[in-house]
Amino acid sequence: MIPEPIRLAQRYRPTRHARLLAAVAALVLAVLAVFLVGMEWSPTDAFIYLLAGQRLNAGHYVYSLVAGDYPVGLNPPYWTAPLLSPPLIAVLWRPLAALGSAGLIIGWLATGAAFLAAVTILVWRNPVVAGAAVVALTVPIGWQLGLGNLNGLLLLGLVAIWSLRQRPAVSGAVLAGLVALKVVPIVLLWWLVTQRAWRAVGAFAVASAVLIVLVMLGAGPLSLLDYAAVAGHTATEGTNALSLAGLARSAGVDPSLSALIPWCVVLIGAALIWHLRARPGVSFSVAVVIVVFGSPVVNIYWYALLLAALAPYPADNSAGEEGELEEGPTEQHAEPPPPRSASPTPAFGVTLHATDAHPTKPSPSGVCFAPSNEASPER
Repeated sequence: MIPEPIRLAQRYRPTRHARLLAAVAALVLAVLAVFLVGMEWSPTDAFIYLLAGQRLNAGHYVYSLVAGDYPVGLNPPYWTAPLLSPPLIAVLWRPLAALGSAGLIIGWLATGAAFLAAVTILVWRNPVVAGAAVVALTVPIGWQLGLGNLNGLLLLGLVAIWSLRQRPAVSGAVLAGLVALKVVPIVLLWWLVTQRAWRAVGAFAVASAVLIVLVMLGAGPLSLLDYAAVAGHTATEGTNALSLAGLARSAGVDPSLSALIPWCVVLIGAALIWHLRARPGVSFSVAVVIVVFGSPVVNIYWYALLLAALAPYPADNSAGEEGELEEGPTEQHAEPPPPRSASPTPAFGVTLHATDAHPTKPSPSGVCFAPSNEASPER
């Protein structure tokens, strides 16, 4: 199930210097990509999050504007509210909003640093494949770093879920945070279920409850209901041009039918994740692809999230795509214990026995020898 180019790249064992060179080159290319796509200083998304925090600090609403709020340009039917993300982001940005312009810079730098950290991890683990992916996704990466979108945190979180799969409490809590920031990573919860990672699922539930309480305290209970209305509109009438629903609509498919395409992708992908449950790495990569293409809102920077699909494939295969979660996949069976090996065989096919398990004849020196049934390693 592993693509052949990735399989070949996994046989390559890069030196530390090669990893470092590839990581530095990827980071330089990612930063230059911001200038290549003309996003030198356009932290639009980071500014949107800051404004949401300002509205909360003023005692106003997250998903609607009142007198005194900074104007936010809307674009119905695709953008009908001043914020399309869950309310947790507004709560987290409240301290930054109190800092004004400095808070904007800090928030923008935080999303960029998270994204670059994920890129560094991926390229360090597999310089060839991940490095090539960074080159192929230069334009989405440039847009992502320029806008300061939350996807920077999402990429690092997705990489962390795979890397920390042996720590279910941490990976489950990380997933809860990602879902609270953008709902579509909920696909990874199904992946945890298919892997029977029940401790991670439990950690997800506990962390989600804590985050819901945090949102209710920081933004009010009504913010959750307001977001449900925004999300419902976005998933039906508000699908944008680069989503599968938008592309189908542009091709002449009826809008009511095209809106169902992302849901079909999610359902088909969920079935595929179940089918591949014995291959944790492959099924994880499928889940990442669903996170991108199963979303009703897909902008060009969303494609940069596809880098997370490479997390299970290190160059030296030290934690390869067969890596298991703590509980193990559904069809995992315990391997039978290896047969008890005979006593070590010295050279020349003669075995030294310490007991009288076999009849032997003493040598002139008083040490008992018995012929060995194993072939000499030199022969």
